[in-house]
Amino acid sequence: MVSLDRERLFGHIDEYYHSSFEGWKQSYAIFNQVQQFTSHSATYHQLFPLLEHRGFHTTLLNDDPAWISTELEAGAAHTLLLYNHYGTHPLWDLCALASRMLAIDLYREWAGTLPINIKWLLHRTTTANVSAPLHSIVKEHSQHLQADGCLCDELRSPEESTLFSIGDDTPVLFLGCKGLLGIELASQVTTTPISSRYGSIVPDAAWRLLWALNSLKNAREEIMIDGFYDTIAPIEDDAAAALYTLPDTAPVLAEQWGISDLLPGLCGLQMHYAHLLTPSCTINFIAGGDETSAQIPAQARAQIEFSLVPGQKPDDILASLQHHLHEHGFSDIHVQQRSSCPPAYTQPSHPFVQLVSSATTQVWEQAPLMLPIMPSSHPLAPLQQRANMPLLITSTGSSHLQWDHPSMTALLKQKLKQTALIIHRLGTMA
Repeated sequence: MVSLDRERLFGHIDEYYHSSFEGWKQSYAIFNQVQQFTSHSATYHQLFPLLEHRGFHTTLLNDDPAWISTELEAGAAHTLLLYNHYGTHPLWDLCALASRMLAIDLYREWAGTLPINIKWLLHRTTTANVSAPLHSIVKEHSQHLQADGCLCDELRSPEESTLFSIGDDTPVLFLGCKGLLGIELASQVTTTPISSRYGSIVPDAAWRLLWALNSLKNAREEIMIDGFYDTIAPIEDDAAAALYTLPDTAPVLAEQWGISDLLPGLCGLQMHYAHLLTPSCTINFIAGGDETSAQIPAQARAQIEFSLVPGQKPDDILASLQHHLHEHGFSDIHVQQRSSCPPAYTQPSHPFVQLVSSATTQVWEQAPLMLPIMPSSHPLAPLQQRANMPLLITSTGSSHLQWDHPSMTALLKQKLKQTALIIHRLGTMA
C-alpha cells in the first residue's frame, strides 16, 4: 500500500510538474532584482502573498523582516519544520523555495489535504547581515517552532563536492553540524604608542598578545586549554561508517588551495574524520601597531574561532578559555565573545532520520551519503538543543547550475518529490 501510494504520488508530480514550474521560472528575474537591490521588508512583501495564497499564517519573528515564520495548520498529529535561507544565490534560493511550495501544492491536489502541520522558517541572509541572531529568536519562540523534526536545505559548495568527490546529483544528509565560538582577544599595555627606541624597557602589546595566543595551541595542532576535549560525545559506528567509503581527496585539495600538504599530513579516512569530527581553533585576524611608523604598539587584537563538535558547549569553552589565560599569566588580555552557536547531532537510529533517509533513497534511487555532522555551524542548532528536536541538513545542487540545464530540472523535481514523500510518510507515522 505504501509503495502504491508513492507511485501514485510520483505519477501525479510527473504529470503536473512542468506546467506548475513554468510560472516560477517567470518569477526569477523579479526575485533576483528584489534580493539584490531592495530591503528585507521588500522581499517579505513579495513572499507574503505566495504564502498567504496557500493558507499559511505568516509572522515576522521579533518584528524582523529577515526572519519570516509561517505556519500551515492542518489539525494533524505531526508537524514538520522546514528551514530555508535566501539572499546570496538568487537562482538557487528561488528554486529551493519553489520546490517546497510546489510540493505542498501538488500534494494537496493529489490527496485533497495535507496529513501534517507545516511550519516554515525563512531567513534572508546577506553579506552584511544585521538581523537578529537566531539564539535570541529561539529563546523567545522555541515553543512556536516546536515540531516532530526539522529539515534544513543547504546549497552544496564546490569545495564540499571536491572534498567528498561527489556530483551535484548525489544527495547528502548531515545528522548535525559543528558549533562555533568566535572570540576577540585584545591587549593594551600603554595609552599611546611609544617609539621603538624604548623597546628594551616598554612592554609591547603585539608580543603580549602573541604569547597569549601561543599558549592556546601547540605545534601538533592540539588545543592546550584544560578540559577542552573532555566532554566530546562519541559518535556511533553507523554514523561514522560513511567516512570509510570516502575517497582520499587530500592531494586534490592541497593542489586547489596551493599548499604542499594538509595538517598534519592528513589523508584519506584520517582527513575526513578530522574535518568532520575534530574541534579546531583558528586565528582569523590579527593586528597591532602601524606599519608606517617605528613605534611599539600600545594595543593589539586578534579574532579567533573555535569550531566545536557534539558534546562541547560554547559557554563552557569560553569559561575555560578565560580560566586558561588567567592561569597562564594573561589575565590582562581582554576577552570578548563575538559569536556563539552550539553543535547539533541526531542519532542515525532516530525515526525521523530513518524516514528522511528512506524517502531520499526512493526519490534518487540511491542511498544518500549520510555524514555525522556538517563541518560548519548552522543557525538552527540552538533550536535542536532547546526543543530536543531532530535536525537534518540536506545538501544538494551547485551554484553553477542554470535554469534550463537538464541537471537543474531533474534536481528540482527530485527535491520536490523528496519533500512530498516526507510529508506523506510523516502523516502516516504512528
